[in-house]
Amino acid sequence: MRSRKSLIKFLIPAISLVFILSCEFDVPVTEIITAREAVESAKNFDAEKYAPEDIKKAEELLLKSHDFIIAEKADEAKKSANDAFAAAREAEKKSLSPYAAEKIKEADRAYSSADQAYAEKFSPDKFAAAGKFNAVAKSLYENNDYKQSAESARMSYDLAVEATNESLQNYLEVENEVAKVENKLKELKSDKFSIAAESNLANAGSSIDNAKKGIESRDYKTSFNEIDIAKKELGIAAELIRKQKIFSTIQSLRAEMKELRSKSSSDDVNQDLDSALLELNGAETALEQNNITDAQLKTEQAERLIRSSDVKIKKNNAVAAIGKAGKLLGEAREKDTGNKYKENLDKAAYVIVQGRSSIDEGKFNDALNSAEEAEAIISAVLNSMEAAAAELAVKSEGDDHAEVIEADKTAADSAVIAESEKKGEPDKTYVVQWRKKNTDCLWRIAETVYNDASFWPAIYLANRDQIKDPDLIFPGQKFIIPPKPQKKITYKEVKEQIKEKSK
Repeated sequence: MRSRKSLIKFLIPAISLVFILSCEFDVPVTEIITAREAVESAKNFDAEKYAPEDIKKAEELLLKSHDFIIAEKADEAKKSANDAFAAAREAEKKSLSPYAAEKIKEADRAYSSADQAYAEKFSPDKFAAAGKFNAVAKSLYENNDYKQSAESARMSYDLAVEATNESLQNYLEVENEVAKVENKLKELKSDKFSIAAESNLANAGSSIDNAKKGIESRDYKTSFNEIDIAKKELGIAAELIRKQKIFSTIQSLRAEMKELRSKSSSDDVNQDLDSALLELNGAETALEQNNITDAQLKTEQAERLIRSSDVKIKKNNAVAAIGKAGKLLGEAREKDTGNKYKENLDKAAYVIVQGRSSIDEGKFNDALNSAEEAEAIISAVLNSMEAAAAELAVKSEGDDHAEVIEADKTAADSAVIAESEKKGEPDKTYVVQWRKKNTDCLWRIAETVYNDASFWPAIYLANRDQIKDPDLIFPGQKFIIPPKPQKKITYKEVKEQIKEKSK
């Protein structure tokens, strides 16, 4: 037996056939077609779900009308068709309200999903349209216009689904936004002043974690909301860190100012430092008022003034040092009446000139180094002059500590060379160094290369072509360092051997 649905499908063709075979038979075609359309309309609103008994009755009456037509009972067929129509309309009436309500629920769920996918950002037009149709559907429902309500709900649902699908395609943008705030968090955490914003950084970290969870559940709206929260927390953290950094800079600059005041008492330096102090006081006040930008500007101005003071002090010190070296050079030239040390003093003069050029170029540290180097050369010359004068005085009294006389290689030279050849060790070299303290001299070099300062005569003998006076050596000289002799040679023995050789 055919099902009710199948019979209804073939009902109209069968009626038409009967109508053709019996022209005199008054077939109620219009009523049957109307009833059939009513049944289909009711089913479109899920009558089988919401009014099953009524829709079943309508279908059975429609089939019964068919049977009456076959039996050529026109009146009964017409009545059955009309009854089927009435039953179908009743089924539709009962179904419309729950059907529309269900469609509104479906639209609500679709709209909620679109909202989570942040369609408001990624598909704004369709999301807005879905919201409007949803609102219209609810309004129509309240006014009992269930058909139009269901239609509006269906349109809302379709638009919301499209908006959701378009939004979900933007997951990379969401992930990139999370990555940006995460990198900012790492940057601020690595700052040495991050402790000043510890709680804000922790809050930002929690929001970033929530944003990642939102991505996993495709709840992009939550992700973006959490990203916004993280950005706010990071902004506050950055300001707190900046504030702490400025405060620390202020304290450091105050300490630097104190040190600079101890180095100089010149009016121009003190004027700069006083101005810097006012800026720092203003910066601290601005910090207390949470005016961080103003505090930053005042701190930077104070730092510029302090740097200016530092430069002025360095320049003053460099000028003073070069002046002192020049004065010392003048004293040495006056004492060097025989121009015995002219070569060395000329070298010191050249270094002083270099120092003055460095001052003009703003290279004050270089100028100080030049002044110290020149002073070391001049001091060595003056020491040599004093030693020569003392030696001369001793000689006049018959002391055997006479001035060393230049001569060719002495017996002591031969002894050192023989010692070197005997060991078969190659000679080493040593460049004389100048230092502010403990500048190289022969006995310090011997202490360095032999671990015994008393062996300095060996170095002296090996480099007599460069050393005119064992008390006068200069930075930059390159000495031969012979192997360490097995026997010590005293300075007295050296002088006696040289003196003997010169006879």
